Amino acid sequence: MDLSVSCGGEKENFAIILGLIAMQLLYGSFSVFMSRVLSTGLNPQFVVIFGSLLTAIILSPVAFFLE
Repeated sequence: MDLSVSCGGEKENFAIILGLIAMQLLYGSFSVFMSRVLSTGLNPQFVVIFGSLLTAIILSPVAFFLE
């Protein structure tokens, strides 16, 4: 049984694999970035609060206009 035919084709499989690889690279680079940021002595609580606020500021307009 050919998996590429039963799963939706070569392009779809390639897009899924490419997306998974991209996410692994993003998570890896985020880990390296955060370890460097935290090694400078920045308070981890500040990083969490600042990240949450920044995410809320960025996603709020998107959520507002899509709702």
